[in-house]
Amino acid sequence: MAFLGRAHGAAKALARIPALCVPKRDSSTIFVGGLSWGLTEGIVQEAFSSFGEVREVRIVKDRETGKSKGYGFITYVSEADAQDALQAMDGKNLNGREIRVNFAARDIPSRMSPGFSGGVGR
Repeated sequence: MAFLGRAHGAAKALARIPALCVPKRDSSTIFVGGLSWGLTEGIVQEAFSSFGEVREVRIVKDRETGKSKGYGFITYVSEADAQDALQAMDGKNLNGREIRVNFAARDIPSRMSPGFSGGVGR
């Protein structure tokens, strides 16, 4: 019974957090982590296209070296296809590495991101 009281209190506290502080998920885009550095966007698209029509595959690369950082994003045309891919591929082996798959969070501008002056440089 005490657990239920604490859980209710936590739920009330979360409800008070401003919506801006909680990342919103893009339900048609999934995050894929743990990618082998040798994978190309074409190979990733081939692995994930069996779950539905893929709109875009983007592997994040280091700006200076151009090498993969080991994670990327896949955007599906359909939210249901993204959900199917997430459920089927999370924890699976892709090119010798276990990958993690989750819904991607939309970016929220931070004070340090380019384009948001926040009073700096005035």
